[in-house]
Amino acid sequence: MIAFLFGLALGSFLNVLIHRLPKGKSIIRPPSHCPWCGHRLSWWENIPLLSYLILKGKCHRCHQPISIQYPLVELLMGLATYYIFLREGVSLYLPFYLFLVGSLIVVSVIDLQAMIIPDQITYPGIVVGIIFSLIIGRLISGLIGIALGGGILYMIRLIGGKVYRSEVMGGGDVKLCLMLGGFLHPMGMLMTLILASLSGAILGAILIIFGRKSRILPFGPFLSVGAVITLFFYHQIINLYILTFLR
Repeated sequence: MIAFLFGLALGSFLNVLIHRLPKGKSIIRPPSHCPWCGHRLSWWENIPLLSYLILKGKCHRCHQPISIQYPLVELLMGLATYYIFLREGVSLYLPFYLFLVGSLIVVSVIDLQAMIIPDQITYPGIVVGIIFSLIIGRLISGLIGIALGGGILYMIRLIGGKVYRSEVMGGGDVKLCLMLGGFLHPMGMLMTLILASLSGAILGAILIIFGRKSRILPFGPFLSVGAVITLFFYHQIINLYILTFLR
């Protein structure tokens, strides 16, 4: 329960990052406030998840609706923190996994809303990924993962730009893969790219079937989902693949 509550608090901070980073605002000042009327939130209006329920999804002063994003991000991070704690306990991996998952939630929501992946997340993430690889004794593997993930997406971006004369892969996606490589290493990075590509292709096909041909899909959320699945279920996927195709 403590891990879940801690995760809710982390989720509240993630919402601050999601709201302010794309706008270039400070994440420290001003204090949390209503985006509609500027009302500074009281302590009881700023309790993760619970305040949304108490306020019935509306600002206490102006009664404008509060985005469902806020409780969903808090709940998602709370559940993720609880799962990571159950899986890893109080271990060396715990803070790094929390950092990675929290960063990917921020990246995904911002990419969905603004079609950008902020450097304020990916650049520190690259450094943290290298430190993670160094601490667990897999620095070379981490550096190869960084080069592999970033290199593949950079080549797609370069070749696609020349062929289609337009940007087919954003620079933020390349930087995100540089960040992921330090955590996932070569094979994990390859699995992430495969999962992201498959899920993106499936959703793209569904959108086309339902007449959404002009819809441009940000790739960051697919990379994020692929990375989280790889992070926690890599060995299960490999074993399933072996049992299914190599028996």
